[in-house]
Amino acid sequence: MDQDLPLPQGAARRSPLIRSSSRPVSNSSGCCRSSTHLSSAVPVVVRTRSAQICTVVISTSIAAGSGPVVMDLVGFTTIEEHHYSQLQIIIRVYYRKGGGDWLQESNEGIVCGFSFFVAGQALVYKLLFSFLNSMCLKWAIELRIATIIHNHGKPITLPHLLSALNLPPSKTWVVPRFMRFLAHNGLFAIVRVHDDNDDTEEEEKEAYALTPASELLVEGTNHCLSSILFDGALAEKMMGATLRMEEWIRGEESSVFETAVGVSFWDLIHKDPEMMRSFNESMAGDSQMVNVALRDCGFVFEGIESVVDVGGGNGTTAKIICEAFPDLQFTVLDLPPVVANFTTSGNLRYVGGDMFESIPQAHAVLLKWVLHDWNDEDCIKILKNCKRSISEKGKVIIIDVVINNEEQDEEDTMTPIKLLSDINMVAMFGAKERSEKEWKQLFIEAGFNNYKIFPIFGFRSLIEVYP
Repeated sequence: MDQDLPLPQGAARRSPLIRSSSRPVSNSSGCCRSSTHLSSAVPVVVRTRSAQICTVVISTSIAAGSGPVVMDLVGFTTIEEHHYSQLQIIIRVYYRKGGGDWLQESNEGIVCGFSFFVAGQALVYKLLFSFLNSMCLKWAIELRIATIIHNHGKPITLPHLLSALNLPPSKTWVVPRFMRFLAHNGLFAIVRVHDDNDDTEEEEKEAYALTPASELLVEGTNHCLSSILFDGALAEKMMGATLRMEEWIRGEESSVFETAVGVSFWDLIHKDPEMMRSFNESMAGDSQMVNVALRDCGFVFEGIESVVDVGGGNGTTAKIICEAFPDLQFTVLDLPPVVANFTTSGNLRYVGGDMFESIPQAHAVLLKWVLHDWNDEDCIKILKNCKRSISEKGKVIIIDVVINNEEQDEEDTMTPIKLLSDINMVAMFGAKERSEKEWKQLFIEAGFNNYKIFPIFGFRSLIEVYP
């Protein structure tokens, strides 16, 4: 159909919501046109305001071969019936034979309907298979693909990648499929390059490049997140536990992990040195970028002479802050087995203890990704001990997730990871991520009078709490 075909008189000039499934043409007027010759039923693609796309069938009496057709949206309404949605769309259909005048099939319009079952089915399957996202990430980390691409010095073609991976020949066909999936999800990028080793005049070849996400998986950098991947028995227990959610919700155990394993997460790793090592390495890896950002937040440490990092593990955070603020006296508090092999050095010291019992005196207490591991009752105990530790002019520094309210959620691209983290805290610890309202309630019950939230750490925020 000619794109410059004039509109029929009376056709509304609206944004195109409807188009034919056969090569739609939309002009600046907003009316959708189609070269389809309508018969008794015409498939039409409809994009709803919720961005769902469905195919409907419009019944019409226009005979096939009658000429070009314009479909004009008149109105639509949603009907809820029998637990599914049906969208009724009223369309006027204009047609003309040969070069004659436009004819309108119906003054009343055409009513068509469809259900959202197809889109709903796609969503169910997407959620069902979402666990493969993390498994493919694990695959890429374990095969060191980001590091291989980085060491290659430029985007890497499939033959070069396969050569570096040194896989069994029977498995090489799988690699491009995994890479396609990971590229579709933004972990890598697929680009076109010339192969320097190829002297022929062949077309550009497909290659894999790093993205900001996969740059964080390059080994040997100070922002490498590869160690966030739990390994060995701990990883198996954590992933296996999530299959027991239905059993947990009907039982008495505090967490899904406890239902699956028989003991709490903390009891398990405290009894197993190898699992404790895996956990501490994962936490240290996850700390790197936030630690760098925290080092640059000078306002946090203004007027402070001493800080206690509660649950500071191997001191990764403490070392970065101590380097940036050499006059700051820094103490790492963690359980005795965790800090037993670390010694005092310069302005950094390690103290074995229990945050539920007492916290060393300091001008400020740092709780970095601690409180989301515990229920409200335990958090209040920890916060009360923090309040006893600091002076009236001191403060508690919290780095944790703050789930937004509904209005903020619509504009916050970090909301999905915040909600995923919330479910993870529920499953692993019987704990949760918190909204500002929930944080405020904790602070009040622990005896604090004021707080400030600074959303400066991606999906986590910095919270200052004052006595």
